[in-house]
Amino acid sequence: CHVLGNDGLVFTTLAETQQILVFDLGGGTLDLAVVRYSPDEVSVVASDGDLELGGLDWTRVLTDLAAEHFIEAFEADPREHPESLQYLYLEAEQAKRSLSVRNRAAVTVRHQNRLRTWQIERAEFEVRSRPLLDRCQQVVQRILKENRLGWARIDTVLTTGGASRMPMVRALLAQLSGRTLNTTLSPDQSIAHGAALYAGMLQDDPRATRRKYAGGQSERPQPVLKNVSGRALGILVRQEETGQRVPHYLIPANSPLPASATSVYGTVVQNQRKVHVWIVESGAGSDRAPTVLGDCRISGLPADLPEGTEIEVTLSYDHQARVHVTAREPVSGAEAEIEILRAENLREAAGATRPAVAAAAASAAAAAVPVQQPSGGMVKAGAGDQGLQLKPVQAGAKRAEPEEDLLDVFQDLLKSMEGRDAGVSEQPILLCEKCQGELGRGGRCTKCGTGPVAGKADRGGKAGVNSVAGRAVRGPSGKRHVKRPVDPSEQEFWDLLEGEK
Repeated sequence: CHVLGNDGLVFTTLAETQQILVFDLGGGTLDLAVVRYSPDEVSVVASDGDLELGGLDWTRVLTDLAAEHFIEAFEADPREHPESLQYLYLEAEQAKRSLSVRNRAAVTVRHQNRLRTWQIERAEFEVRSRPLLDRCQQVVQRILKENRLGWARIDTVLTTGGASRMPMVRALLAQLSGRTLNTTLSPDQSIAHGAALYAGMLQDDPRATRRKYAGGQSERPQPVLKNVSGRALGILVRQEETGQRVPHYLIPANSPLPASATSVYGTVVQNQRKVHVWIVESGAGSDRAPTVLGDCRISGLPADLPEGTEIEVTLSYDHQARVHVTAREPVSGAEAEIEILRAENLREAAGATRPAVAAAAASAAAAAVPVQQPSGGMVKAGAGDQGLQLKPVQAGAKRAEPEEDLLDVFQDLLKSMEGRDAGVSEQPILLCEKCQGELGRGGRCTKCGTGPVAGKADRGGKAGVNSVAGRAVRGPSGKRHVKRPVDPSEQEFWDLLEGEK
């Protein structure tokens, strides 16, 4: 794997597998990710964050602090006048940057033809910012706790984002992790550089990009990137006890992509002729409300369906975290399928002129699925909502299970045997054909006493020797297996599967 060096033009090669906590504190949001790096694969283990916490909050702390000094001196609040507030905000932003490298910074307040400058101490700034640091700490502890990770399993803490320059933020992370932080990346430019270089690798000639930026390491294979879902995905269902709409999540947060899940629900009333499914995404944290992404409708259901008629709902994330929804009534076969497109994530490849930008935004809005918010939100459903809601099937109802692919199972079994040392403890346990008891030395059953079948021709080699993964192991029949043209790592599986013919 490669990460950007200080100059943004070269890569530093990570020769060993590492698990890294990426702490990205930008101007408006805090994003965290636990990433497992290896020479040939980059896997996002977990992600979390706070969408309402960023460097702007620290700027507001300085704004309020300077305004309080002005109010104390002149009994007037500069935040009540737009021009005074704008001037104060710019001063506070500059002071915040200065306090990252100095112990004090000046903030000038201008309001009602008065101009006054105050010195803000870094210690005072840090005390007033303590609630913001507590929120950072909560997010860090949450991502580790919810994913059953401890600091012993984190090799490096990597900081990025302009607000991560503040000494109080770095001191907090160092205190929590108990280790030195990796601050080699440019906080302001690392994300943009990484995105640009990754885009270059996705072009038609990724080797040329790697030769240009990776110091001639064009022969190294392109690392495989694996991502996870940042939020849980589910639907709104009606609670039978309270009649309220509540989220029921099918795909948990931090599920490896692509991900898919199917669950069975029931209709709410008898003779329900249509079903309206609201797709929701969990908020950033357990205390945040879910976000409605879109809806899916099934109409034309058969008449006289009883209450609780099963409806199968399948939700899936693809590799790019796009949401696909399928709702189906198994008896009639009525089905609805939809892909949810978000307008804010769509842009056409148009120029940067104002007309082109407006046209691209209009096209994106037209392509997106219009989201009609459920009436009343998470409130009690009325009689008019009965045809549009679902409730979970009662406990004990059979849930749809995905079919296993026999080839996938076979390949997984072979993969699990790769590199195994075929010592005595790793040998397969052979069973008697009559009583299924374990065979002992010489192929004699330890349960019923049945011995090996005599009279079979020795098919070569020393009697009673069987080669498993490059080691000689005596077989139960006292005769040697015929060698097959097969990979040594698979030999143990084939011997167990076919046995002695």
